[in-house]
Amino acid sequence: MCGWVEETNASVLAWGAYLIGQKKVSIPVINGDSGSPVGAPDSKVTSNLNIYGIVSAGTQGKNVAYLTYIGNIKAQTGITTIVGSK
Repeated sequence: MCGWVEETNASVLAWGAYLIGQKKVSIPVINGDSGSPVGAPDSKVTSNLNIYGIVSAGTQGKNVAYLTYIGNIKAQTGITTIVGSK
């Protein structure tokens, strides 16, 4: 599916608390999609997939999802990116 980034520093009420610093994107999500990766093909090497974020919330019945940006996850957890090959 395709979508657009609508906002880069959104806040959303989810699970009784506000999630801040979220990417608001125009893709449909359903219950159970939370934690799923969202990616896009690399513009230079289209066989590669770049992970953009992780689904953190959505708006039921609308094409609106909120992502926790992968850069924020890496910065806060110290995760090292592993690049694989075919």
